[in-house]
Amino acid sequence: MIRSIPLHFRLVLPVIFLMAASVVFLALMLKGPLTESMFQLFQKQLDSGANTAGVLIQETGQEMRNFGVGLAYSKALMQAQKEGYLGPEEIAARIKNRGGLFLAFGDVSLLPSNAQIEDFQSKARTQGDFSVPFLYKGKPIILVFIPVRIPDRPDRLLTIGVPMDQPFLDKLSKEVGFPVAIGDATGRPLALSSQARILFPKKFGHRRVGKTDFSDGEPYLWIKRSLPGYNPLGFEVILATSSKPLGAVLVMILKNWILASIALLLVGSGVYFWLVKTIVKPLNRLVHAAEQVAGGNFNVQVSDPNQDEVGRLSKAFNKMTAGLREVDRAKGAFLAYVSHELRTPLTSIVGFARRISAVGSQNTPKIYEAAEIIKKEGNRMVRLVEDLLFLGSVEAGKIQWRFGQFYPYPLIQSCVVLMTPLAEEKGLKLTLAGPTNLPEVRGDSDRIKQAVLNLLSNAIAYSHQGSIQVEVLADVQAQAWSLMVTDSGMGLDEISPISIFEPFVRGQQKGQGVGIGLSLEKEVMDAHGGTVTCVPNQPEGLRFTLNFPVDHNEQQTKEHS
Repeated sequence: MIRSIPLHFRLVLPVIFLMAASVVFLALMLKGPLTESMFQLFQKQLDSGANTAGVLIQETGQEMRNFGVGLAYSKALMQAQKEGYLGPEEIAARIKNRGGLFLAFGDVSLLPSNAQIEDFQSKARTQGDFSVPFLYKGKPIILVFIPVRIPDRPDRLLTIGVPMDQPFLDKLSKEVGFPVAIGDATGRPLALSSQARILFPKKFGHRRVGKTDFSDGEPYLWIKRSLPGYNPLGFEVILATSSKPLGAVLVMILKNWILASIALLLVGSGVYFWLVKTIVKPLNRLVHAAEQVAGGNFNVQVSDPNQDEVGRLSKAFNKMTAGLREVDRAKGAFLAYVSHELRTPLTSIVGFARRISAVGSQNTPKIYEAAEIIKKEGNRMVRLVEDLLFLGSVEAGKIQWRFGQFYPYPLIQSCVVLMTPLAEEKGLKLTLAGPTNLPEVRGDSDRIKQAVLNLLSNAIAYSHQGSIQVEVLADVQAQAWSLMVTDSGMGLDEISPISIFEPFVRGQQKGQGVGIGLSLEKEVMDAHGGTVTCVPNQPEGLRFTLNFPVDHNEQQTKEHS
C-alpha cells in the first residue's frame, strides 16, 4: 500500500516533520551557546576597556614625568638677578596647578620613611626616572620619581604624585565607556568613579571575571585586570557593565530564529511540491535516454526548452552523447591511423628483406640501399611504438621516472648530432647555439632526450627547405633553463597552437604521423614541472619552447606520475 505512493510524496511528510522538530531542537540547543557567546562578547568589550584604562593610566604617569623633568631642569630669574634653577616651593606650586602632588625634592620630603619608599628611591637613582602605583595616606596614587643631575650641583630626586581620585576616574570612565574603580589585590575598591561609587559592591573577591547583582538590583558583568608595568602592590582596574541587554538580545535572537524557521518551513514545502512537479517528469525522460545510451545508442537526444537546472542537465546529457559519438569515431580513426602507420614501414621492411634475399651478393649497391631503407623505416616504426607505449604508460599511471643530475647542453648536443644526418638528407641545416657551460640540473635525462628527439624529428618532417635552429637558454634569476626549436616548415592549418599538444591532433591534415609526438612533449614537461609552448614563426614555420625548472622536486613528480 505505502509503496504504491510515489516516492516524493512518501518523503515530503517526514521532511516537514523533521524540519519542525529541527526548529525546536536547534532553538533549545542554541540557547546555551548563544548565552555563552554573548557573555564572551561582553567580556571581550570589558577586557578591551580594561586594557585601554591601563594604557591611559600609564600615559598619565608619563605626562607627569615629562612635566616634572621640564620643571626640574628649568631656569628662572632669581631676586639677585642671577640665573639659577627653580626651587622646591616654585616646583610644588606648579605641580599643584597641574593637578599633581609635590612629594619630595632634595632635602624637602613629604613621603613616609619606610623600606619600600627607600627601595623606590634607590631604584630611581640607579636606573633613572620611573612611575609606580602606590598608596599615599590610604589613597591610590601614581608615584613618579625623577633623578635630577645638574652640573656643579648635588644630585637630587624629584618625586611627584598623581592622585587616582574620583575626578581622575570619572575622566577615565568617560574614555572607556564603563564605570571604573581602582582596587587592591584582594578585590577591595580603593577609589571609584561617580557611577561606580553608586553601583559597585564593597568587595569583588579574588575572581578575575564575574556576574553580580549590583546595588540597583540589576545583574552586571565585571572584570578585573592588573595595572600594567611595575606594580608591586598589585593594584587592579575594575570595570563593569549591565548584563540585562544580554538576555534581551538572546530572546530576540531565538524569537527571530523560530519565526524565520516557520516561514522557511512553509515556503520550503510549497517550493518542494512545485519542484516535484517540474523535475520528476523531465528526470524520467533522462532516465529513459540514459538506458538507451547504456545499450549502445549514442544518437539519442533529450529535448527540454527550459533554462533551469533540468534544462541544463538535458543539454549536458546531449553534449555527453555527442562526445561519446566523437570518442567512438576517434577510436575508429585511431585504429585506422595506427594500422596504416605500422603497416607501411613493415611492408617496406618485409619487401626489401625479400629483395636482399633474392639478390644475394650479386648487386652490392642495391643491397646497401635496401638495407638503409630497412634501417630507416625500422627506426621510424620503433620510435612510433615507443611513443605509443610511453603515452599508454602515462595514462595507466605506470610510467617510471628516473631523476638525476645531468648537464643540459651536452644532452641537447647529442640529440642534434643524432638528427643531423636526417636533416641533411632533406637539405636542411640543423644548428645549435647557447652557452656550453651551463651547470648541472635535475631531471629524467632519458625522457627529456626522447622528447627533444621527437621535437627535432617533427621539425625536420614538416620542413622542406631552410634551416632548423636549436638554442639552449638559461635564466639564473628564475632558476630555470629552456630549449627553443625554430623551424621553417609549413606551420599550422586551422589548428590552435594549444590543441596540437593533445593526443592524435596534427598541425597539418596532410602531414605525417598520427599526432602523438607533441603530446609526449607535454607529458614530459608536466612531469618536470615545466611548460611547452608553440607560436608561429615569421615569416614561416613554428617556434617550440620547452621551459624546465633547474631543480624540480622529485616527490611532486612521483605524485604527478
